Amino acid sequence: MKGKDPKAVDKDAFNIESRDFTYGAINNIWTVNDKLLISYNPGLSDDEYDHAIQGITGFQEILRVTGQKNKSILAVLDLDGHLVEIEVPEYFGGLEFIDKEGNLWFSPNRSEVERDYEVLFKTKLM
Repeated sequence: MKGKDPKAVDKDAFNIESRDFTYGAINNIWTVNDKLLISYNPGLSDDEYDHAIQGITGFQEILRVTGQKNKSILAVLDLDGHLVEIEVPEYFGGLEFIDKEGNLWFSPNRSEVERDYEVLFKTKLM
C-alpha cells in the first residue's frame, strides 16, 4: 500500500477472490497457414461456480476444481467468424510454440503424464 509502513499493513485485509480466476479469457492468438488459432477459457457462470465449489473451503482446492471445469480450449476461427474447437488429447499440455513450417509443439500435461524427461509433441493443423 502506497504511503504505508510495511510493518503497519494489516495482512488480514488483503484478500484474493477465487471467483476472479474463473471468468472467460482469451489466452493467445496465433496465425497458422492463414488461419487464426485461438486459445481461450470460456469461463464459469455464477451457478456453475457455486455448484463447483459447493462444500469446499480450501483456496487451493477451489482453484483446482474450478480449473478443471474452466479448461483452456484451442479453436480455429473459420471464415464465418465461428470458433471450430480442436480436439486436443488429455496428455497434451499447453501449446508451446508454432514453427515456421506451421507445426504445433505441445508440452505434456504434467498432471496426466509423469516422466523423468521432457517431451514435446509435434502436430500439424489440418
